[in-house]
Amino acid sequence: MVMVMWEDVTVERAASFGAQKRKLLLNGITGFAEPARVMAVMGPSGCGKTTFLDSFTDVIQ
Repeated sequence: MVMVMWEDVTVERAASFGAQKRKLLLNGITGFAEPARVMAVMGPSGCGKTTFLDSFTDVIQ
């Protein structure tokens, strides 16, 4: 069995087309998932659930 841990996950992207500034999507996310346990990622629409999960699957470049 494998325990998964993550520490200080941060995801940024360009604020808009051609913009110099970057928008912070996730900042300092830390946690773990234990083997043989059910885990849920919950929150309101637009809070970064999909961005968080995509950061683990290498969808975000």
